[in-house]
Amino acid sequence: MLGTRWTVGDTQRTVKNVPYRLLRLCRPGSADWYPTAEEQDAALQALRDWLEARDIDPEAILRARKTDA
Repeated sequence: MLGTRWTVGDTQRTVKNVPYRLLRLCRPGSADWYPTAEEQDAALQALRDWLEARDIDPEAILRARKTDA
């Protein structure tokens, strides 16, 4: 009904030496899947590192957005 579908992820993982693959929820009308919590955390950390390498304070950006709202 929402146009989403499940697919088997391409990354194999193991738990207690038992391999498995994640079921991934795909975006409507696309083969792209929604990121996992770990993927989101890694992307946010990469963004934070990129900003800090350019002497930009990520927290200052968040504070500025809150005062604009």
